[in-house]
Amino acid sequence: MKHNILSLAVFASLMAFEVSAAPITGLYNTGAGSNAGEIDLNYSLSYTGGETIIGSHGYEGAEGWPVNPGPWIDNSLTSQWITPAALARTSYDSVAEGNGTYTWGLEFDLTGYDANSAFFDGRWAADNLGEITLNGDTLSNSNTNSFTHWSSFSSLGGNFIAGLNVLEFTVTNYAQNTGNPTGLRVEFLHSNADVASVPEPSSLSLLALGLAAFGFSRKKSKA
Repeated sequence: MKHNILSLAVFASLMAFEVSAAPITGLYNTGAGSNAGEIDLNYSLSYTGGETIIGSHGYEGAEGWPVNPGPWIDNSLTSQWITPAALARTSYDSVAEGNGTYTWGLEFDLTGYDANSAFFDGRWAADNLGEITLNGDTLSNSNTNSFTHWSSFSSLGGNFIAGLNVLEFTVTNYAQNTGNPTGLRVEFLHSNADVASVPEPSSLSLLALGLAAFGFSRKKSKA
């Protein structure tokens, strides 16, 4: 009976190390939770180019050209285009000013999780083209005029951090004098990625106590 109790104690302590699944919070589809013309607070925005520096966030683009109908993929209930200004058709980056570079960023925290087990994937589109990086590591590059179709991406090969992680979508808008909007569209197809929990100190103490009790019982039996 005593051995059974001790065995159960060891088993319970080992169960504390069982890997659990939890979503990565902070990965949002563009336009999630906002209406046309409203600021999308999920994505930060920084800009380099000839235009005046734009605010720290972009907007969920309004209907109308270049969306629905237009050259951009139509908005849906799942995601919408986000643009630097509330009016989606706003023109940027004239030939005299040169190309514009728009960096849209998300931050998510993996504190308390095993960063090596993290994963996500999705699809994206950009006007004109772009690059995705995770903590500085390139995950995906889209082709020229990628606003007419989706490009896939995943976190494979990315360098996760057991803390604050930065996911950036850097969009290049080619210079032209008129009718030159820019925007970003992102959908996380598996936004609830599995993350393995790291055992807490209390779990480690429980395991040590269980193993010690089991060892003491074995030694006493031999005696």
